[in-house]
Amino acid sequence: MSRNRTSGRGEPSSKPESITLTSEVVGKFRPFKSFRARDKTQAAVQRSTDSALLITNASFSDDGSTVVTSSQDDRLHLYDCAKGLLKQSVPVQKYGVGLVRNTHTRLRVLHTSTKTLNRAQHLDLCKQKYITFFQGHEGRVTSMEMAPDKDLFATAAENDTVRLWDLKAEGAVASVKVQGHPLVAWDPMGVVLVIAFPEVGSICLYDVKKLQNKPFQNIKVFPDKAGGATPRITSIQFCNHGEYMLVGTAGNVHYVYDSFGGKRLFRLIGHSSLSAELVGSSAELLGRELAWTPDAKFVLAGA
Repeated sequence: MSRNRTSGRGEPSSKPESITLTSEVVGKFRPFKSFRARDKTQAAVQRSTDSALLITNASFSDDGSTVVTSSQDDRLHLYDCAKGLLKQSVPVQKYGVGLVRNTHTRLRVLHTSTKTLNRAQHLDLCKQKYITFFQGHEGRVTSMEMAPDKDLFATAAENDTVRLWDLKAEGAVASVKVQGHPLVAWDPMGVVLVIAFPEVGSICLYDVKKLQNKPFQNIKVFPDKAGGATPRITSIQFCNHGEYMLVGTAGNVHYVYDSFGGKRLFRLIGHSSLSAELVGSSAELLGRELAWTPDAKFVLAGA
């Protein structure tokens, strides 16, 4: 990992300072920036968002300079990550907002609607104008992820289909019929699409170019104890080099799997499980409570 050094004027220099993550270093992590208004202009924007309830989703830009969040007051909020300031608040009350994901184009995002439940929407934050409405699902969209290096994204809808889309076209590129409340994820190369079925603890890996075929690998998440309940899967995340797959659950355990062989490698314990109220609520509240560090040596989890 690296961070920028600052010059005498407080400006970041071009040469990064290398930081090796160790247990001691990670144990000293503390909040660095608080996303609040810092001047009169920002305060005016901030006051308009004081009625916000839960922040339901967050997505960083490719370069990490900004993060966009969605909240239950049907607004999208854009923050400057370096300064910790709210840059823009975009009302989307007409459609509502559930999931939100940054695209690879600056200040353009995808979000799902809480009022028109079966589609995704491509929004230009700067112009506050919609570019495309991606329609075709018959069920509520429960998961949405951008491909890591292409203008492709995948959506999953309950008891309906998983669909692959191109930002430049309105119709789906491909689809897979599914049941339950599926989740989708991409491998770091963008060649494998993962479809997880939380209710039955099943994870299926597909060649993204052959979605019409059966998955080339199936991984079963078994209960820790014989006769015990299968933990409900809430998220799937590959590490940067793709060798490991992090499986988040709504219980008091998460798992790390070998991406290639499908073998369970680690059980991550020591945190509190999500409350029954959250587990039973909308999908927008789940799935982002843990993440890899860039070197894949640590997992950070909220509790």
